[in-house]
Order: sequence, then C-alpha cells, then structure tokens
Amino acid sequence: MCRLEADGRVVVLVATTEMGQGPRTAFAQIAAEEIGVDPEHVTVRGADTRFTPYDRSTGASRSTTIAGLAVQRAAADIRAQLDRIADASGIEPDDRLALMRRHFGFAGGELIGRGEVSPVGTGSYAEGPVFWEVCVGAAEVAVDPDTGFVHVRRTATAADVGRAINPQLVERQDEGATLQGLGNALFEEMVYEDGLLLNDTLLDYRIPSFEDLPEEMTCVIVENEDGPGPYGAKGCGEGALAAVPAAVVNALADAGVPMRELPMTPERVWRRIQDLKEEGKWQQ
Repeated sequence: MCRLEADGRVVVLVATTEMGQGPRTAFAQIAAEEIGVDPEHVTVRGADTRFTPYDRSTGASRSTTIAGLAVQRAAADIRAQLDRIADASGIEPDDRLALMRRHFGFAGGELIGRGEVSPVGTGSYAEGPVFWEVCVGAAEVAVDPDTGFVHVRRTATAADVGRAINPQLVERQDEGATLQGLGNALFEEMVYEDGLLLNDTLLDYRIPSFEDLPEEMTCVIVENEDGPGPYGAKGCGEGALAAVPAAVVNALADAGVPMRELPMTPERVWRRIQDLKEEGKWQQ
C-alpha cells in the first residue's frame, strides 16, 4: 500500500522485512519513480502485521522482485489517480500539491494506492512471477603445501539481475554471497558423533571473518531487463553463493590439489597433498 499525503510525501506500507538486503531503499526508489517524486520524500515503514498488508514471507531473492512489483503497482495506482484528477481539473499532473487541494477542496487529504502480487488459480507458487538466477563465479587461490591452508586471493561474480534498481546494493549482495560461498567451500561443517552435534556454537562452527576476505572482489552486473519484477528486475545473490564454492574447488584443482569433499579444511587439503605425494602425482 502507498499513501500520498497532503504535503506531497509518500508512505509505503509493505511487509517485507529489512534484513540487510536493502529492500527499503529499493522500494523507495520504485515508488518515487512511479509517482514522480524525489526518493528522499518516500518513507518505507517497517513491517508490522498490525498495519502492513500480508506478505507470505521474506526469503531468498524475492524482496525486490515480488514485493517490489507490488509496490510498483501500488505507486502506479496513485499515479493513475493523479492523472485522472489532472484531466478533470486541467492542472499539470506533476503539480501534486495543487492537485490535492483541488481534489479535496482544502489543504488536507491523502490518496491511497494498492498493489498486489499473488499466484492465481490453484495458489501454486509456480504461478507467481518466478525467475532463475544464473550461476557464474571465478576464484584465484593460493595453497600452502606445508599446512594445507587455502587462501582465496581474488573472486569475480556475474549478477544477472535483469535490471539493477540499486547497483551498489547488487554489488554488496554478491559480495555477501561470495563470503557465504567461501564458508561453504572452506569452513562450514556440522560434525556429528553418535547422533550428537559436536560443534553447536560459533566458537566451534567456523564461518568466514574479515580476515578471510579476498584482496579483490569483483561483481559484474548484467542487465537484460528480462525479469518479472519492476522494470525487468529479478533477484540476485543466490547465484554467486552457488557458484563461488565450485570456483574455489576448481581453482584449487588447477593448483594441483583436486578435492572431492567440502569444506576444504587445511587438514583435508594437507592429507590430500600427502596422498598425491605417495601416488607420485604431486607437482608443486
């Protein structure tokens, strides 16, 4: 739901939760583009089921694509109302304050726009606006044969996002996904013994830290405007998450250490190197 207030400012009510992926910024940009206001004049309220419309969930790559499409439709509803008022009054559509005064007869009132994205028919999610993420990643690694430690020097990812509503957020999404991919490739593993989880705290369950950041991380944004979201947008992030572990595995194999088990901990890599030496296949 979008609300154009009497002072020309816009309020967006949408239940997608901000978890660091940046939807509030993207929603403000979308609403501003549709209505024709400055993004700084758009406020996106936090999710609160007492006030915000229903949303199935905040998950994966659906915020900008699906919830953003609902925001676009709600904002377009307001724009259509402004255009109708302008046609009836002869006032320019972009003179929103004059239109509001003319429509309500005084300095007050608000216009409400509604937008919805939902599967129709059987209610299957497959009937909603779906999209695919392309999986492309590259990595340059160095391995210490004496310790088995793998250092990821550089990474590159391609983000096929359809349309980048906010390019900086897209790059940050891919960087975050890259770190998650490094976690899968090198660190993260749940260790069980007799059905009991042995590493159930972050002291024992290793995840990437700032010390594990590559010296260089590059994100190439691909915009074909072929997504189902606003202006041809589609989700991002998960493609890099899936591609980076494979890129690190292949880079390590190119360095002479083919691995067949994740995560590639220093111990596992070191033992693999010892096996290769015994087989006469190790070339440093």
